[in-house]
Amino acid sequence: MEKEEVSGLGKRHLTLKDRAELEALYNKGRGVEEIAAKLGAPAELAAQFEAADEGGKAPSGPAAHLIRFGVGAMDVVAALGMVVLAAWLVVMAAFTAVCAVAGICLIFDWNIAGLLPSMPRLCAVLAGLMLLALCGLSAVGTVYYAAFLRQLCRAYGRQRSNALAAA
Repeated sequence: MEKEEVSGLGKRHLTLKDRAELEALYNKGRGVEEIAAKLGAPAELAAQFEAADEGGKAPSGPAAHLIRFGVGAMDVVAALGMVVLAAWLVVMAAFTAVCAVAGICLIFDWNIAGLLPSMPRLCAVLAGLMLLALCGLSAVGTVYYAAFLRQLCRAYGRQRSNALAAA
């Protein structure tokens, strides 16, 4: 097996020619490990990329102001969306509570202020049990939705801080 060289090893990135050479080696049947060995030690390659990243600076001047303005505008839209999602969480929690109260009232034959229709005892107990089951399912859904909303807020906060760090 002949030893083939890749010309772009001293550079911080691979040019199109270097990529074509690596692809040719791969198409000739060379293994991934063999191609990786031709590139050099992984620690040396990583050091080259770290050095390239350290040289980059965050935008300043008008570009930074534009990023901050964009993040601020995005905050307004995100806040409105979060308020709507939080309002839906309140609706879900209220529905869960109403199902629980109505189910208990039907089972124990309590008709507070005449709000529940009169029905035979067996039907009222069965309807009450169904409402309690719906309450349980709704409670689980509400808890999962609250966890989703919390994770969504955390993800937005991370994205926002990353965008501001780049400014």
